[in-house]
Amino acid sequence: MPKSIIAIISSLIIVSGIVVLYISFGWYLMILLVLLMPAMYIHILALVRALKWAPGFYPVMFLASFTFFTFSLVRPDADTYGNYSGYSALLASIGSTDQPYADVWSYALEAAMILLLLWVYLNIFLLVRAKKAKKKANELI
Repeated sequence: MPKSIIAIISSLIIVSGIVVLYISFGWYLMILLVLLMPAMYIHILALVRALKWAPGFYPVMFLASFTFFTFSLVRPDADTYGNYSGYSALLASIGSTDQPYADVWSYALEAAMILLLLWVYLNIFLLVRAKKAKKKANELI
C-alpha cells in the first residue's frame, strides 16, 4: 500500500478516537489528560517516523491506531448525573439511545488502562524500529 493511503487511514482512526474522547468528556478524562497528551505526542511522532523509515511495520501502525480508538470507546467516565463510557456517549450523540448514561462494566477502567499501556508500548516499539531503520539506512550511504 502507498504511504499516503496508510497515513490517511491511520489519521482517520486517530481523529475518530479523539472525537469519541471529546464526546465522552468527563471527570476521568481530565485526570487522564496528564497521560494522554504525552502519549498522543509519542503516537504522532512514531507514525511520522515509521512512515518515513520503517515501511515494513504498517500492521503495527494500524494496531496502534485501533488500540487508541478502542481505548476511547472502552474508557469509563462520569459527570454530575451518572456514569457512561465512550461507546454509550457515542451512541447517544448519533441518536441511537436517549441518554449516554449506562452501567459500565466493572472492569472497564482496568481494560482502558491496559489498552493505554499497550498503545504506548506499540508507539515506543515503532519509534525504536524507525530509529534502527534510519541508522541502518545512514550506514549504507
